[in-house]
Amino acid sequence: MCIMNNTIEKAKKILEQICRRFECHDKDIMQGVKGERLHALDVLDWIEKLNPSASTALKLAALFHDIDRVVTPKVGGGFKGDRSSRAYLEHKKLHAKRSVKFIVPILKKNNIKSDIIKRINFLITNHDDTGDKVEKLNDQDLNYLVTADSFAFFTSIAPKLFKAEGRGRIKDKIRFMVSKLPDSARIFLWEYQLENNIFNSFKNEIIKEFYIKNNPREKEYNFCPTCSNQLKRKLVDRQRLLFCPKCNFVFWNNPKPVVSVILKKQGKILLIKRAKTPLKNFWCLPGGYVNYSEKPESALIREVKEETNLDIKVDKLVGVYQIDNDPRGINLDIIYFGSIIGGESRLNKESSEVRYFSMDTLPKLIAYKHREAIQDWRRTINRGNL
Repeated sequence: MCIMNNTIEKAKKILEQICRRFECHDKDIMQGVKGERLHALDVLDWIEKLNPSASTALKLAALFHDIDRVVTPKVGGGFKGDRSSRAYLEHKKLHAKRSVKFIVPILKKNNIKSDIIKRINFLITNHDDTGDKVEKLNDQDLNYLVTADSFAFFTSIAPKLFKAEGRGRIKDKIRFMVSKLPDSARIFLWEYQLENNIFNSFKNEIIKEFYIKNNPREKEYNFCPTCSNQLKRKLVDRQRLLFCPKCNFVFWNNPKPVVSVILKKQGKILLIKRAKTPLKNFWCLPGGYVNYSEKPESALIREVKEETNLDIKVDKLVGVYQIDNDPRGINLDIIYFGSIIGGESRLNKESSEVRYFSMDTLPKLIAYKHREAIQDWRRTINRGNL
């Protein structure tokens, strides 16, 4: 560990020396040479947060993955075209290769082992590839580098890029990053709450857009469940749906029904903290999916018992809400107001905490549309309709 720390500290000094050497390029770089150095350190910081046992190769790749933008800024940065185009992908690939070409000889001179340099070469070369390619490579270190680079964009690049290029261009950049993330990292980014509300909104909007376009439920259907023929796409009711040309099966991909309940005790609302991804550590109302043969009210009583051990009575419907902020797919949440009639609350494997909150102290991280439903219920109470 001591040897690794010494290597990384030495690499930080090398990065600083390179930046001083090329500080004449400052005016050609959107965030300046200093900004590029801070971004590199930020990516390293994210690597260490995401993976405390990260390898030397991964940490060095974090420090030098974008060094091309310091060395040849007029070539390596400032792409003005369409970020969804093949030209942009080629631009990013050449940028990555130039970073490798520049830094590898320097690392060799500083006695970095050949096996570590080989890994650095691989990681930097592929860190800006498309999401499909990153997924196929299935390299854990590469996943960490892509994730850390994306998170560091928000914390060390986005403010200046937003000022320099505006809303539309920064959304295009976020769209590119979201598309190249491995799915586990994309969900992690979805869950992560940025301090900047504008960028948090952009991030959530674009991840939502990604999952609507790349619906995870459709990935389960490559072949017809009826006759095993390969599925195609067909325009049905103005939607391009998966269908089977052999037996005419259509995968409608309708939203699934979910039930949730607002339970009040001594003026406080019961919420549970999710213990699993997606939306781990977010709070939500107790509830769950409705089974095929169940009535919504019966499903709700069953789910609350399973989740909290409480016995409840379903009193009245609050509303039906479209859950379009869950990466697993769009669902319809039927939300009721209910009463606790028995049982002592306890956790199950899906929850890390059960707690009652007053309306004025609701937690910041509330999943789905549950904050909206609680507010609607409160307005109804105030009007005397419940």
